[in-house]
Parts: sequence; C-alpha cells; structure tokens
Amino acid sequence: MRKIFNPGFKGWIILFVLLLIFLFGREALAYEAGVLDFAGRHPSRFLERASQEITRIIGDMGRFEIFHREEMKKIIEARDITIFPRLEPEDARKIGEKTGVNIIFAGIVNKLEASWDSDRQRFLARAEIVLRIIETPTGQVIRVISSSGSASHRDRETAKSRALENCFDSGLVRQLREEFLLSSSVKSIEEDTVIFYGGRDLGIIEGSRFKILSRERGNRGEETSFRQVGLLQVTRVGEEESRGQIIYATEEITTENILEEIVDKDRFRITLGYRLSRIKTGEQPARVNTFDLRLGSETPFSHTTNVSLGFSAGGGVFIFNLGGEHLRELPLIPGSLYGTWGGAAGFDMGMIEQQGQIFAATGIFGEALAGLKFYPSQEHGITLALEGVGRLAATLTGWQQVNGGSGNISVGKFNPSGLGLRFSLGFGF
Repeated sequence: MRKIFNPGFKGWIILFVLLLIFLFGREALAYEAGVLDFAGRHPSRFLERASQEITRIIGDMGRFEIFHREEMKKIIEARDITIFPRLEPEDARKIGEKTGVNIIFAGIVNKLEASWDSDRQRFLARAEIVLRIIETPTGQVIRVISSSGSASHRDRETAKSRALENCFDSGLVRQLREEFLLSSSVKSIEEDTVIFYGGRDLGIIEGSRFKILSRERGNRGEETSFRQVGLLQVTRVGEEESRGQIIYATEEITTENILEEIVDKDRFRITLGYRLSRIKTGEQPARVNTFDLRLGSETPFSHTTNVSLGFSAGGGVFIFNLGGEHLRELPLIPGSLYGTWGGAAGFDMGMIEQQGQIFAATGIFGEALAGLKFYPSQEHGITLALEGVGRLAATLTGWQQVNGGSGNISVGKFNPSGLGLRFSLGFGF
C-alpha cells in the first residue's frame, strides 16, 4: 500500500516555520494597488484613456500588484460609493477592506480644451490631470500629483487626445517613483558585489543605483534612522534577485545593511572654470587666460557631459568659444578621488581691434583632457577638478569687419592651439 505522508506534530511545526520564513524572511517590496476610473466633466473616452495610461505606468514600475479595474468598478457600484469630486476616507477604507488593496490611485481630468490657431492652421490643445494617492487603512491622501500636457493637430479630437497623453510623462513617473521608493535587504556579499532581493518582478533595471544605508539605533521609543554608507550600481537583474557593484563604501557592507533606490542617478551640473594656456600666435607664444561656464549632466563617479561657453584674452585677440565636452571617470580612491579623461570640440570666434575698427574671424577646435576630480562629500554635489588640456584649433584668418565691411589687417594669422592647465569648481543639483 502506498505510504501516506504524515509529518506529525514536529513536522507540522517545521513546515509552519518554513512558511513564515518564506513569507516574511525578506523585506516586502510591492504594494497592493487599485486604480479608480478617472473622473471629470469630459467625454468618457478621454477619461478611459487617462485610466489606461496610469494603470500602464504603475504596472511598468513593477512594484505594484494591481487589482483588476473591472472588479474594482463593480465593488464601487455595489456599495454606491462616490469618487467625484473626491473619495471620502470612510469609502476608501471600505474599498481596502473589500479588495485587500492598501493604495488607491484616484485621478481627475481637470482641464481638456482645444482652440484653433489661425496662424499655424492647427488646433492647440491643453490638458491637466490631478492624481491623488490614498492609503486605505486610514483613508488619507498621502500625496497629490498634478501634471499638464499640450499638443497640436489639424484634428481637434486628436490634439486633445495627445495633450492628455502628454500629461503622463517622465515627470509624473519620477514623482511616483519618489513616493514609492524601492527598498531591499542584502542577501550576500562577494568582494565588491552585493546580491540583494528583488529583480525584474519589481521593475529593477540594469544600471540603476541604490543607496547603501546603515541603521542608526537610537534610544528606546525613538524612530530608527538611517545613514548612507555607500552606493551601489546594478550590474545584473534576475527574476527575483539582482547583483550590484559597490561604487564606494565608507564602512564594511554586511547583510544588515538596507538598500534604497535612487530615482534619478543623473544630476544637473554647473561648472565654473579657469584655464591658463600657452598658445601659438603665428610669430611667438602668448599666455592666454580663459574663463568658462559649463552646463550639463553629471552621473557622479562615472561621467559628465557639458555644453561650455568660454572667453579668452591673449596675444591682442579676444576669443569666444562654444562647444561640448564629455569626461569619463576612473576610481583612484572610490567615492573621493577619480582620474578623468575625455575630449571637447566646438567653434571659436576671434575678435581684434585695429584702427578703431572691430574685426572677427571664426574657426573650429578640438581638445583632449586628462586630470583629477575630487568629491569633498559623496552626498553633496560640489566637486573640484584639475585637468591638463591639449588644444588643436584652426588658424583664424580672413578677418572681416563686424560692421559689414571687409578688409585685411596686419595681424594676419592667429592660431589658438596650445597646452594649458584648467581648474574647475562644479555644483551638482
């Protein structure tokens, strides 16, 4: 006779413990969410489109288990719940009790209009939505997000539809990600690689970054605080767990650490620079002082891309230059000191005064850059840099009067090529 499995009392205890470990052994990262149909005094096709867009967005984020919208609609109708102009706290709690969701997304299309532009011969449409995020246990609104969009088209309905779709842009997604940050716990560490819970099932993508946090244990009764002790970049994403490389760590990383997602790893950067150079002038070398302003994007501890505007004076010639540059970073002291290398290219415009007249000439340039970059503090955006610059530029010739006349001047050729040393102070936001 076939033996029937009977674990006995101790066996059932073991199975129960294993079940608890499976359910609670790692930090929960997903939310049970419900999406209410968008409200507003507009045609239902637009409200349905808005409801589809927000459902798609939170679904793509990977951190929500979404309750079926049709089932949600039936529950609301059966309980005679009103969601417009607002969902009452008591009704939100009822929805949570009935469906099991702990987060509700309730949206309103506030504005959706189009007007004819006779100059462009197109309809100009504008739309505005308001999204309320409600936690069902308390029925309270935890965040209100508003977003607007615009579009134009020869067809009025198409213009309005596109304007509404443009409300659901990257800015809206960023605000949602900031509200529902992914957090995880460390499974194991292999040298400078961290293996942690969460993968494609939670929307983690390769290249994303996480803060490495350490719990600060306070006195009894105080809330637990966290301190950043490192930075992690995801290198491989699995179904339910991922791997990341430690960019820097101020202390030893252990399985006690917590990971918290960084919504946007890039930051806007303003840089002020001064460069001292020795360049060719055609007859003899000249000393040139250059001041520049650079605006761009910085991925800390990785790379920087800038648009630069510079002003130089030397050899009797003023030079304005406009260009772009890209610098890569190699860790020397992770989190603090990095070697940099890269290049720049752009346009020069030289100006010179001769006999009361202003003459100008234009050319192109290319630069090779290599140096050091220092982060005084990992958490703040200030950086210091020192770089050597090798500049190869087109010789400025064919000088023309700025006032529209033409004529040659005795200075002849001017070559702004040369070597220099650049000091930079950067601010990241």
